[in-house]
Amino acid sequence: MKRPTILLVSLLLATAAVAQPRPGGPPPGGPSPERIAQYLHLTDSQRTAWESEHSTFRASTQSLVTRQHDLEKQLHTSLDSGSTDACALGGLMLQIRSVRDQMKSAHEALDTRLEALLTPEQKSRFESMRADQPFPHPGPPPQN
Repeated sequence: MKRPTILLVSLLLATAAVAQPRPGGPPPGGPSPERIAQYLHLTDSQRTAWESEHSTFRASTQSLVTRQHDLEKQLHTSLDSGSTDACALGGLMLQIRSVRDQMKSAHEALDTRLEALLTPEQKSRFESMRADQPFPHPGPPPQN
């Protein structure tokens, strides 16, 4: 019974280590909306639409953010209390991953809607920007 718990805790610690900001990398949360607008050379109407899409995104994902926070708090509370219930801990981790996957899908949908607002030149710049600053979700880096 101890071996699965040790493996689970090791996996959790490794995931947390990978999720830490990297020195020299972009600041947490990415560039400001103003810097993005300047970089992409957005018109006033594009800025308005861009801000509207982001507001809609934030409103529609707030429940996911709250759910993820609550699940992570439950997981940390269980670990801090010395829980050895690998099934319960693993279940929480799977729920957290599910919420993260939903957030990633929501971010991808937002990017698609934002791209629809852009000219071909702006799309190219936007794709370049996204390549430099991918969606900052915790978890292991993509496999190459």
